[in-house]
Amino acid sequence: ADDKLYKFSLDGNILASVNIYAGFDPYYGVPHKLIVDQAHSRVYAESESVLLVFDTDLNLLSSHDIPFGAAGGIFADDAGDIWAASYGIDDDNNQQLVVSHFSSNLSTITTISQPTELYDREHDGIFMAAAADPRGGVVMLNNGIVWRVTGEGFETPGVARGGVGIPMVVDAEGDLYAGYSVVKISTDNAYVWSPPSLNVGASAITIPKINKLDVAGNVGSDIFISRYAKSFQAVPSDGLATLNSLTQEAKVTNVTSETQIAAAAAAEADALLGVTHFYEVTSGTTVFTVPASITFTYSTTLLSDLGLSPWDIGVYEYDPDNGWVYMDGQYVDEGINKITATIVNNARIFAVFGVAPKSDVYSPDGNVDFYSSLPNAEVSIPPAEEQAAPLVAMAARGLTPAMPLYKITTGSNAFDPTAELWFN
Repeated sequence: ADDKLYKFSLDGNILASVNIYAGFDPYYGVPHKLIVDQAHSRVYAESESVLLVFDTDLNLLSSHDIPFGAAGGIFADDAGDIWAASYGIDDDNNQQLVVSHFSSNLSTITTISQPTELYDREHDGIFMAAAADPRGGVVMLNNGIVWRVTGEGFETPGVARGGVGIPMVVDAEGDLYAGYSVVKISTDNAYVWSPPSLNVGASAITIPKINKLDVAGNVGSDIFISRYAKSFQAVPSDGLATLNSLTQEAKVTNVTSETQIAAAAAAEADALLGVTHFYEVTSGTTVFTVPASITFTYSTTLLSDLGLSPWDIGVYEYDPDNGWVYMDGQYVDEGINKITATIVNNARIFAVFGVAPKSDVYSPDGNVDFYSSLPNAEVSIPPAEEQAAPLVAMAARGLTPAMPLYKITTGSNAFDPTAELWFN
């Protein structure tokens, strides 16, 4: 601010400042990039393609030319090396990404380049996102491609899904967290989470400590700051489900035969078609710390046999009092045949079901059409002795039937709230 760099205390008091315009020869101008390397007691600023090096009291220690500037930012890794991410044009007029690598003592500089087609945002400059890799190097994103750069050069790139970009941060293992929705990309360029993003609307991402992730952003005029922690995984013996939670003691197991019988009977009564085994989730506490989730692997062959698509299935939660209840907040990933739901309650049973396809059932005279998902539904004209009581009740109200009485049976206690009854 005011053409100066400032150092503030935690309570907002100015501890030091330096006038960029008046304090340097040659003239550098206002710094565009700024980083603080606390581990090595250095402050780095970039201006007009020059790297300015200060101590933590903002005394200038040295300055160094950056051959291609630092359009993507300057970064310090855990060893104290400095990396400047940018772009340029080679001697054959080819576009290229360029990284300038300064050794920790700033005695050597290496320029690393990679020919590629650069993304021109609305033709007014190159847009790129970049972040330091604490292990050494920098990660860059341009034109939908993730590039990891070390002292050995550019590694094999990976393709990023839409929306991945600023903000970006890399953890101590080299995994990348990036984008407005926040995705996690592993060192082999694979998406780690399912669903792949937090979908939070991030403006900034930081890693304050091991296994923690801080995300800040805004929703309308409201500002939010959220902290995420590493989740632990538990897998049952058949390997077809995965529980992710913040509780290391959490377990997911196949249910006992007694529980299986009761839960299966409840599913049959609700005309639910089983797609997975039944699993019990336990953690030693009453509820889980959100977010906790369970992911199921389903068989496309079984879905086909049942006449279902991946969009006809869902995760359900069971308890003896309420039966099977469809869960909110689900995500289906057709590419890997998995479905995920957020869970809260502990010591509950979970499974994936499909809803039976609907079909028409007609009365013997063809005047009534009952359209439902109940597999054993029938429409009949009841015998005279069964009609007597309803006819007396109608007559008491002055009603005269305009057509025969009909009886609908389902063969169970199942109920389809979406069933339709049509009279011709």
